Amino acid sequence: MLEFLIITAIVFVISNLYFFLFFRKKNKNRKSKLLFAVILSITILLSIFLIAKTPTALVYDTLKSFLFILLINILIPGYFLMLLVINSLLEDIPIIRGYFSYNTIFSVLIIFFTIIYYFISMFFMMTLSLDYF
Repeated sequence: MLEFLIITAIVFVISNLYFFLFFRKKNKNRKSKLLFAVILSITILLSIFLIAKTPTALVYDTLKSFLFILLINILIPGYFLMLLVINSLLEDIPIIRGYFSYNTIFSVLIIFFTIIYYFISMFFMMTLSLDYF
């Protein structure tokens, strides 16, 4: 039950963040660059933390760790870019005007596209981690 409440709260926080920052606002380009700079810096800090936390001695493990960190630095900003695309999709729909309708539809689309994004990212991770030796 606690996990469900945490996931619901995260979905509503992301939905409100995109509503108040990007939904039919001026200067979206500057705000999106700032948001992606923050997200990219957080992912770089996360990858540095992972490198420092798990040092490996073998070349094969180092290659796998490098591929994992590279995927982290691509997939996390890609996820937030996907959410920006969902926001721009909702801006073109004239029926969505208010806070409640935007948050409801955006939250449903977040859940749906997160599931699709998860399976695509797992496919890439599985493909890159196959043993070719």
